[in-house]
Amino acid sequence: MLNAIKQHGYWQIIHDFMQSHPVQRDDHLLALIRKVFDDGKRYSGYVVESAPNDEYPYTVIYEDKGIETYTSVELLELLGSTLAFCNPIKRLQYHAQLVDYTFWIFPNRLAQVYAKLTRPYSIDAFEHHSGFSRKATRFYSNVNPVYGRQIVGKAVWANPDFPEIPKFLKYFLKEYDKDPSKTSLMVVLPLWTDKPWWKLLHRFRVLDVIPRGSNLFSMPYVQQQGSTATAGRPTLWHTLVLYVGAEYHPERLWKVTQGARNRSSPSEYQRLRLVQKMSLVLSGDAVIDAHSIAHLLTKLQT
Repeated sequence: MLNAIKQHGYWQIIHDFMQSHPVQRDDHLLALIRKVFDDGKRYSGYVVESAPNDEYPYTVIYEDKGIETYTSVELLELLGSTLAFCNPIKRLQYHAQLVDYTFWIFPNRLAQVYAKLTRPYSIDAFEHHSGFSRKATRFYSNVNPVYGRQIVGKAVWANPDFPEIPKFLKYFLKEYDKDPSKTSLMVVLPLWTDKPWWKLLHRFRVLDVIPRGSNLFSMPYVQQQGSTATAGRPTLWHTLVLYVGAEYHPERLWKVTQGARNRSSPSEYQRLRLVQKMSLVLSGDAVIDAHSIAHLLTKLQT
């Protein structure tokens, strides 16, 4: 049955989700999905239909003939979690072809502004395996994970893959509590208050809020001489930059940004200034935090 239907590859799904530079990759790599259902069994399936303008644009047919539809974000989460079912060799083979499509690069310029308001990063927890866009000298990737590494006493930068968010937050907070005076985290997260991991954020300060529709992230594409970043499609959700740690110096903002103001938009500078003025620390309660952030976003739009 599946052979009679056009099957969609990873490259095409990611291209639909976020416009990227043309790449030279294996066009025959199919979008294999593996999912554990309510009966506890794991089923494999393939993306067989793509209708980007629909509310649930991607259709997956599973091996038991079951059919499900997903949003772009849901499908990306499934693509990421599929890697967890693979043996190490197969996982590396997937990473060799997928990392360039699933890895989203946060602007170095903005990341360094945040560092000057807090402290320089000593670890980048979720970098491309080549390290070409790293925010710190020491970095980890999907091929060389951060879990089990020494992060106590370190200033960590993290822009985690969606499926990694709950695991990473739990791991970091366990390590953070060993020495909160010397350990810190700057983390980039989507504004998804309905996720179970939101309650883990009750100690985090909102350092920045980037509204949906911003051309924030970029994606790497591979050339013969290495990896290069290319601009992506506007974001489909609000993005938060959160910080937990002892060192926080909002009074540095004017000095930090005055040299960069000609290179950045005035709205960006005004956004950072307003967010610091609001001094919002999350409670971990989804309803309370959603209301507080909505109020902040309203201020940003006026």
